[in-house]
Amino acid sequence: MPAWSSKHHPPRDALDRDGGHPATPRPTGRGNGAAALLSGLGTRIGAVTRNLALIYFCLAASTVLTLAWLMPPFQNPDELAHFQRIDQLSRGGLIGHRFGRGYSGGAVDAHIEQAHAPFALLPFHPERKVSSDMLVRAERLGWGGEPTLNQFPNTSIYSPFCYLPAIAVVTAGKLAGLPLVETLHLTRAVNGLIAVAIATAAIAIAGAPAPLLFAVLTLPMALGQMAAVSQDGMILALTALAVALVTRGLAFGGWSRGSLALLCLCLAVASAARPPYAPLALLILALPGVAWRHRLAGAGTVVGVVVGWSLLAATLAQVVIDQPDVFPNPTAQLHRLLESPGRILPIAVDTLTRYASSYAEQFVGTLGWFDVILPRWLHGAAAIGLALAMVATLGGQAPGRMAAAPVRAAAAGGILLAAAAIFAIQYLTWTDVAGPVVLGVQGRYFLPLALMCGLVLLPFGRWWAGGVPQAAARLVIAGLPFLFVPTMIGHIAERYYLQPEQIRVQVVERADGMFEPGGSLDMVSMDSAPAGTPATLVLSGWAKLSMDDPTHSLTLIAPPGTTVVSAISLRRPDVATFFKDPALLWSGFQITLTMVPPSGRAPALCLLSDDAQFGRFVLAAPADPATGKAPCAAMTR
Repeated sequence: MPAWSSKHHPPRDALDRDGGHPATPRPTGRGNGAAALLSGLGTRIGAVTRNLALIYFCLAASTVLTLAWLMPPFQNPDELAHFQRIDQLSRGGLIGHRFGRGYSGGAVDAHIEQAHAPFALLPFHPERKVSSDMLVRAERLGWGGEPTLNQFPNTSIYSPFCYLPAIAVVTAGKLAGLPLVETLHLTRAVNGLIAVAIATAAIAIAGAPAPLLFAVLTLPMALGQMAAVSQDGMILALTALAVALVTRGLAFGGWSRGSLALLCLCLAVASAARPPYAPLALLILALPGVAWRHRLAGAGTVVGVVVGWSLLAATLAQVVIDQPDVFPNPTAQLHRLLESPGRILPIAVDTLTRYASSYAEQFVGTLGWFDVILPRWLHGAAAIGLALAMVATLGGQAPGRMAAAPVRAAAAGGILLAAAAIFAIQYLTWTDVAGPVVLGVQGRYFLPLALMCGLVLLPFGRWWAGGVPQAAARLVIAGLPFLFVPTMIGHIAERYYLQPEQIRVQVVERADGMFEPGGSLDMVSMDSAPAGTPATLVLSGWAKLSMDDPTHSLTLIAPPGTTVVSAISLRRPDVATFFKDPALLWSGFQITLTMVPPSGRAPALCLLSDDAQFGRFVLAAPADPATGKAPCAAMTR
């Protein structure tokens, strides 16, 4: 036998269908009637959920294809920059380069920016919708624009490996003369289907961690990333396959030359795409039954690929990305930390205290440019599903005769080091010098680490293998995504295509009475207009308006001649969360009005809300700059 494999393999007929682990003896059905009934129920439920891989493929493939065309062009995070990087790679540009003052990028088709332009004002403005004019303007552009030097500093440093399917699609799109936006949609679809196929194979052979892999890979954020032009979907799929290869080797008693090489390839490609994942190479060092020279060669290859590409990127392309009001300086930041290492722990604690809930929400799913907010119940259901998946993983089949303890320890160490590296690199490159918290960390960065938890949770024995509890847990895990996906698709359609509900607004010159304070007029903006001529004002904020009361209204106290052009409701999940009341989910508003402002400046305005469920309130508003008084102060009880 080869040196990298152990001598013994379990016979093929001793392996079950869910990952190559020794089969659980089937219940005989003997004993009392209740036990036989429960045993039969567990068998029937188990038959439905046994092949999680097939369920995953059908669900994920259809979802990816839907999202590939449903999501408007360039509305996934950094999708413009990823698409430009792919075009650069398709032209033979291996890596970006610096140019100008603090810029990094390369030569790409000028039509990409032009196709992006119609959709550029959508992010962070949920009141703005996709129009037919936007689509027509973008879809008439094809490939063949003048190669133009563009900056895309956040993606110009990325390795090409995860982009290979996308490069093939873009090249084919150019040769076929497809419209540029249609090529974008096809790139999403092909990239996503390949990621889904890899993830399906991982779930099929994973064994005990299969429920956890399924639960993580069916989260809205994971499915959304697979249907995007980016590296994240491929990173997730490759990480899942790495987990499955480890557990399969434990079950079979060793790793062949091919499986060991594939494991190293998965970790190398994923880590080259996102270098903080490099500590996951510790797994290779912990593989039992593999000769140390092969372990060292495998781990060294992963680290060598990551370090080599990172040095190349730092030499040729990496720049500090300009941000409004944030001025990172990696050298100065590192110097400060080395001078005062005692600051590291307080920074970590303060960061998690402030942002842990945001990381959790983004981990489950905050889609688009963080403006497709999914309902709270979905986040709660996802947490339950993940918890059940962890328990089901712990209660699965033991991973065979090989010692799994080193693998558990290496996986745990790799996860902790990778998480620390994520925060470290964001603190150095994305945070003000001596900043009190780490900026720029996103919840989706932790999805691959959640997949790796399947190795930490490898079962110690058959303490819960088979039976009704295990089968019921798998049924819930398999069923939850069928609630998640329609909800996700509905919210994307609502965000980008469906016009919001209109709010009734009446304009009066004065109102009598005393009101409880409630709600807020957060912003009043006014366009420039000559003195004495009508100007357009936009008011936005939130009020205590219930979704269950279609008769609710706002009252605006304003000068004569004020005309309301439109008044729409907006989603405010932050308000619903703060008050722990889902009826306030649509409590946001945006009012557009015209008026002749006094003295050519935006006047102090007072807003009142009237709702059958919550009552009447006066909204907090900015003080009048002329008097320094709040416009509604006299009406506040």
